[in-house]
Amino acid sequence: MSCVEIKQVVFLLLFLNVLGYMSPQTIYKLGLAIAFFGLYVYDRWEDEIDKHIKDAYSHVRKLTSKVPRGP
Repeated sequence: MSCVEIKQVVFLLLFLNVLGYMSPQTIYKLGLAIAFFGLYVYDRWEDEIDKHIKDAYSHVRKLTSKVPRGP
């Protein structure tokens, strides 16, 4: 594993650790607030976000096309 991958795993585990200490009600409240904020941001910058998602999707498709398929 590279250093970047190790850092990603560490931050993911840290995030899951923090979520484990929160009550379900707090997680629900945060999730609801983030969802509404996300809708506001998407409504405001819809074209730019769609362009970035399209670029990311084409990049993922290019990477997955290199993965060999089964027999």
